[in-house]
Amino acid sequence: MERPQDKVRFDPASPVRVPIARQGRLQLVLFCLDAGQEIPQHTAAATVVMQAFSGEGVLVSGDEAVEAKAGDLVLVPPEVPHAMKAPKGRFTVLATIVSAAD
Repeated sequence: MERPQDKVRFDPASPVRVPIARQGRLQLVLFCLDAGQEIPQHTAAATVVMQAFSGEGVLVSGDEAVEAKAGDLVLVPPEVPHAMKAPKGRFTVLATIVSAAD
């Protein structure tokens, strides 16, 4: 059994991306952002569910920016720009990524 809380780690130089699981079209990835770090806006061909895992930060989907805390979810449809930011303190996000069928 994977325990995301056991995989949390921070790097003051850049955000840390930790693969948690992958099966078929499904991926789980933990993003660990130290204070002031961000994953810049980008798009993906997949559906992404960003769940604030610990701390507080900002989750961005399209034109909407959400102040998020542990447990909050943001759904990102395919090809919609998205980002995450830790403006004040450490922030972790568990991303569930579901790729389109081949």
